[in-house]
Amino acid sequence: MHLLVPTNSKEFFSTQMWLVIFSLHELLILVSPWIPFPIPSLSVLRRNEFFYRHAHLWFQWDSLWFMEIARHGYMGVKGVPPLSATAFFPLIPLIIHIFTPWGAWLLTQAIFAADLWLLQQLLRNWQWSVADGHWTLLFFALNPAAVYYSTLYAEPWTVFFTLLAITVARHRRWLSASVMGVCSALTQGMGGLTGTFPLATFVLAATRGDWRQWRGAFLWGIGTGLGLLFYIGYLGVNFHHPMLFSSIQSSPFWSAHWEWPWAQWWAGAKYITFHINSAEGLLVGINWWIINVYILAAVVLWVHWSRDPGRWEWMEFPMYATFGLLVSLSFSQSHHLFHSTARLVSIYFPLYIGMARFPIFFRKLLLIVFLALAVIGAVLFTHQWFFQ
Repeated sequence: MHLLVPTNSKEFFSTQMWLVIFSLHELLILVSPWIPFPIPSLSVLRRNEFFYRHAHLWFQWDSLWFMEIARHGYMGVKGVPPLSATAFFPLIPLIIHIFTPWGAWLLTQAIFAADLWLLQQLLRNWQWSVADGHWTLLFFALNPAAVYYSTLYAEPWTVFFTLLAITVARHRRWLSASVMGVCSALTQGMGGLTGTFPLATFVLAATRGDWRQWRGAFLWGIGTGLGLLFYIGYLGVNFHHPMLFSSIQSSPFWSAHWEWPWAQWWAGAKYITFHINSAEGLLVGINWWIINVYILAAVVLWVHWSRDPGRWEWMEFPMYATFGLLVSLSFSQSHHLFHSTARLVSIYFPLYIGMARFPIFFRKLLLIVFLALAVIGAVLFTHQWFFQ
């Protein structure tokens, strides 16, 4: 695999560019709580006194779940049905438990900076152009779900362990890549899709008869499975229900389910056709538009892959993006279209590479819209409005 073999490629990126983009992202996130905006009088958080008492600044929504799990474990979350917290994977609560909420928040800023740096290194190794590389970093750092990369959510950590696994695997440090796979799978359910990369490496190595790389990719892939098995084993031992993290999603409290990926897309298209003049219709319309941008990026990524003479060397990137997009669209909440979809799909970084291949006018327009949505989302989130 081309990306897993060290190269002496030309220096394509200014060393400081990732830092400039990181600073822009941090400015957006740090300023958002201080922008005057009302807190909803009937906030969902008010229904849970404990959550509401701890909600401030960047500690909102899922961050409060992680903080409470870190304090009291999965059985100790107050004001919610028993075991509802098991929908959340354990690594982020463990980090909060070790470093305290504010320590974990500061560490998260460093992790997002590392995400940008690792993505820049990956693009450099791929011999991407300066302009396209910078566009990729901008779209990633300022995507509509940007606020979740600088708060106590799983997204920045999932991206970090995925990129770090790819980076160390490039140097054939397969055991380290396997450990990163364990960590990625323990951040959230979507983290398991990191296994796409060792799977593609495994298949490509087998077709070439490179049995050393084949064994390494197998070891790498085991890590992702082990991470999920660790949590399954924990739930089985403590609650006698190994798949509780999945089944609890369909409880009345969460009201989530899995469906075909096109079902939610089509439902959204129909909804905005008849309700576009309502506030809910506008919200669904914005989410539907965002999802279509990601779908278009996946298509462009596949087209670009098909035209590359060495395309088999990086097939795992459009594969990973497509699998992630389909899984994100398949996760549905019974009462809200596109519930968390834009946030879930935001971690699949190859999609931003696809966006960097859009026509230049569309790129500029898209960046303006992304930035506007990122600002709006950060303000809403830090003022306790539901924004996913």
